[in-house]
Amino acid sequence: MRRKSFFFKIKSTLRYAFCFILCASLMFLAACRPTTNNDVSPSEPEQSNETFPTKESDPETNDTDVLKPSPEVHRGYPASREECYVMAFTGNESLNLNPFAEEGARFPVDPTGFYQPVYETLFRFNPKKTDYQGVLAERYTVKKGSVSIALKPDAIWHDGYALSCQDVMYTINLHLQLQTSLGQELSKCISDIRVPDSLNMDIVLYGDIPDGAHRLMEVLTHLLILPRHTWQPVVGEHLTLDAVRALAVVPVNGTGVWSYVGSDAYSMTFSLFKKNDVPENTPSFLVLLKYAQKELSARALACGVIDFDLQGETLEELCAESPLAIQQKEALLSPVYAGERIAGIAINTKSRPWYRNRAFRQLLALFGRAEVEHTVYHTKEQRYSPACVFALPGTVDRLDQHALKDLLVPFSEEAVEKLMEEAKLTRDQESGKLLFNDESIAPLSLTYPSDDLTAITLCTNYASTCSSYGIVIAFNPVARNVWQDKWNSGDYELIYMPSDVDETPLGALERLRSIPSLIENNSIGQGELNIASFFEKEQAFASTFNQDILPYMEDMTHWLIKEAIYIPLDAGMVEYGVKNDAVHRDFPINTLFSRDVFVGETVVYP
Repeated sequence: MRRKSFFFKIKSTLRYAFCFILCASLMFLAACRPTTNNDVSPSEPEQSNETFPTKESDPETNDTDVLKPSPEVHRGYPASREECYVMAFTGNESLNLNPFAEEGARFPVDPTGFYQPVYETLFRFNPKKTDYQGVLAERYTVKKGSVSIALKPDAIWHDGYALSCQDVMYTINLHLQLQTSLGQELSKCISDIRVPDSLNMDIVLYGDIPDGAHRLMEVLTHLLILPRHTWQPVVGEHLTLDAVRALAVVPVNGTGVWSYVGSDAYSMTFSLFKKNDVPENTPSFLVLLKYAQKELSARALACGVIDFDLQGETLEELCAESPLAIQQKEALLSPVYAGERIAGIAINTKSRPWYRNRAFRQLLALFGRAEVEHTVYHTKEQRYSPACVFALPGTVDRLDQHALKDLLVPFSEEAVEKLMEEAKLTRDQESGKLLFNDESIAPLSLTYPSDDLTAITLCTNYASTCSSYGIVIAFNPVARNVWQDKWNSGDYELIYMPSDVDETPLGALERLRSIPSLIENNSIGQGELNIASFFEKEQAFASTFNQDILPYMEDMTHWLIKEAIYIPLDAGMVEYGVKNDAVHRDFPINTLFSRDVFVGETVVYP
């Protein structure tokens, strides 16, 4: 007789239990198998209103090996010295990876958009063309009530995903949600955003904002675009701005030339991402060393330990110091300039009676033209144009130079005497002091930030010229926040007033609007000041996007030269660092900035 198997010998209850355990095990194994085509993956986004962009399929962009340090470590660098461009940045409090950090001179992620090695903006303003140029955007078109933007089709994130209008819209909405300073400006001009496809978008403006297109483009030159697929899971919809700023770890995933690898207590490392956008021999890695003092980073630069010192000592300061004994050979050092700026003095005509006299203001402006050699800024000609009262040097160069020459009276003793006579200034025979309407002119109060060496240098030189002609300048150095408050409130006689770097036409107009003489359209305290003409030009500015903006810039420049309520003291490119060419002479240093970069004349140190 055939023997029964063990399975049939056991009791029925045990057989049922055994079957239950077997079925449960099979179900567990099925649940753990690889995902099917119905699951969400990075290459196949979920088909819904919340889809994320697809990854770029180009094998070169998907090669994440370039994002990782070399397994072989060379003196703490991710590769050999020849494969690393080493730079220094002084002040760890200014090192930043958070796009929502409080504004300031921050690197490598600058919330103002000045530095763009990692994250990038849609546009940058180019003073030489007097227009906005695309960074991530390919082009823009201003229509009645809207601005259309087309993105560059080949722009991708460092993790391989393609840039899309969803990222731009997410960034805008996030700033609106967090109520950042940029978000507050956007809320004043944006009515709606329409996205017909992944590379094109129409931003609809409020109809009651006449200069809405200018305001939008101004913001888009500072707005760092963020990837929705990495930032949305981190921020969500409930965090406040303070909470986002306080995040210990933020995703660092940009579109710039340099991709963030990592950092420690001593350095930050970036790898080259956009190989096609740089010269063939560009190093594979960018290494940022952290220095506590400018003197230390300057010494390291002179000895060839680093290639570039960003926002450290100026070349003049460095060359004034004695070399170290360990410096084995002479160093070839060059200043690096980025962007243009105007620095000057604004006059509050409502503060004192003599400021209401046009000839007196023109006399003060003439003293500013006594010396037009550069003191702090740079141009190839080593001179700046005193016509830089509104537009930056790159724009002024495009204006009618003959017309400007007729307006700008060169500094001379004859010109000084003529304006003194027109201003009805006389000199007291006993004291030698200047009199205005037979009354002594009190010292002119000049307010400036006490920690700004550029302001101190320019204001001191200007005061020296004025004093030689009997006009005394009383310095009023104040803390930077107090200076800013006085600028905004109009609580001053004269105030040091620099422009932003690569200031847009709207930025220049906003700078002028802050001068009390131009805030309200009334005659109180304005005297000989054609304020009506200013407001006409201000209203004409709103429609300049539909035509060439250069005639408007020229018209405003002529008016300001005539009215003399702003005295330019210097204008040109700003020095942001010094580089040593010993290891990497042709490094594309412009990849760190969003502005035009100029490398000055090389000097031998020591």
